[in-house]
Amino acid sequence: MHNAIDQLNAVSIPSCTPPGDPIGELLALFTQELVSLHAKHELVATFAWLQPNKPKRSLIDAGGMLLKSLFGVATDNDVKTISEQVNLVEKAVHNSNVALVRMQHDQTALMRHLSGLHETLQRVDGVARSQQALSVLKSQRFVN
Repeated sequence: MHNAIDQLNAVSIPSCTPPGDPIGELLALFTQELVSLHAKHELVATFAWLQPNKPKRSLIDAGGMLLKSLFGVATDNDVKTISEQVNLVEKAVHNSNVALVRMQHDQTALMRHLSGLHETLQRVDGVARSQQALSVLKSQRFVN
């Protein structure tokens, strides 16, 4: 971010424009806005809560371990472990949701195929009954 702002600051915008030139006025407004944004960025960059975390100063986190044993305060390792477990649960839930959606699509397709099969079987059954009725009529005709 600093590099982009520094590059924008390095660009020289010509200030020799005739009075009443709309492009010159727009360039002047753009320059003022850029200076204002740069000042705001410099102010925000000084906020302490935006600064990167400081590295640990000791090899053994004795204070954190003591607080954990006395009061149950989570250490950095505990937070990291819990974060990893939450990520694993999120992935498992996502994968199970994807599997459920696929199963629903498969079930819908299967129901459509079964419905078509049911209709076909009903037609075959109707044809078979018609043929049976015709054979009964033929047999009655030959008997009479």
